[in-house]
Amino acid sequence: MVIWTDLSEVLIGGAYGLQKFVERSYGHEVAQRFCKRSREENNAFCDLMRGRMAEEDYWRTLLQGDWPFGIDEAKVFLSQNMACNISKTIDVYRNIVYYPDYLKPWYNGDKTIQSFSHGRPTIWLVSDHIKERIPELEHLHPEIFELTSRQFWSFEVGKLKNEHGRFQSLLEENDLDADEVIFVDDSARNTAAAAELGIATITFKNAEQLQQELQSFGFRFAR
Repeated sequence: MVIWTDLSEVLIGGAYGLQKFVERSYGHEVAQRFCKRSREENNAFCDLMRGRMAEEDYWRTLLQGDWPFGIDEAKVFLSQNMACNISKTIDVYRNIVYYPDYLKPWYNGDKTIQSFSHGRPTIWLVSDHIKERIPELEHLHPEIFELTSRQFWSFEVGKLKNEHGRFQSLLEENDLDADEVIFVDDSARNTAAAAELGIATITFKNAEQLQQELQSFGFRFAR
């Protein structure tokens, strides 16, 4: 059994929600304008996640016109958000001690070593994230890389999670069947794309809800 977990808005803060930092420094009106501008430049944001646009170019595109802050400060806002943990989510994953027998254990090709020990599932990170930010992420959150045995990034393949073929490729490249995976993501578009392949999904809202839904699958927790 493999849990694929999202990163931003599930384990840490990401590129969404930066308006709170803008509002603290420059007020509500500027924050609302920033939100609107971010929505207008969604295509550029998607290209940033796909690795087709450098972060510097994204901010230059987003901040066209008259703004009270520049690219360097926008990058700081993102760093501040990335530093934030989503409350208790990582503890939910750490505290899994058992998953039920009806869930199929995963075997890595011809190897006979199962992907779990003492009933704990393997956890992989499957994320749409900014390529230039990975070193910072490793520095800020080493616990995430300790928790997840593998990491899969959108910029490595130039394709977002909700785009056609992304999840199918993950299954095929790792010799997985859909019934060997549970996918956790805060985006309903992403979970819907996974569910189309028969993957069990949880649309994340908070850590308590995540634990409850995993318990409904038969998972047990240390506390």
